[in-house]
Amino acid sequence: MSVIIIPTKAQVSQFSSWYGVDLDGTLATYGGWKGRDHIGEPIKPMVDRIKAWLAAGETVKIFTARACEPEAIPPIKAWCIKHIGVELEVTNVKDYGMIEIWDDRAVRVVFNQGHPCCDHEYQRKDHKRKTQAEEKEVYCSTKS
Repeated sequence: MSVIIIPTKAQVSQFSSWYGVDLDGTLATYGGWKGRDHIGEPIKPMVDRIKAWLAAGETVKIFTARACEPEAIPPIKAWCIKHIGVELEVTNVKDYGMIEIWDDRAVRVVFNQGHPCCDHEYQRKDHKRKTQAEEKEVYCSTKS
């Protein structure tokens, strides 16, 4: 049995809206794990996007699995100051205020349907992910 909890308007309104941006492979280059203090070079288009959001008054948070270790957060904040010019909040938790997540590992799905909506092939060498055509084939063959 599944339980679906639908938040009230009051619960949702207590959260400020924000954009979540992954660190490794999205905001900073990633060439494999080299320790929590190592963060790759900035990826300019994403840095520029974050700066534009901030200039427009938007809230941006670094949304990374690294945040599961509190000791990993200070190096990320320092990296943000150095490359973005401001300290950003670092989290690994979604809340009702989250607008979007920008992440190299995310696969966008069609709302309320559960299958990929866009051409997508997971590009990391160490993972095997189906292309959209392969996913569609699996999805369509299970529908009939």
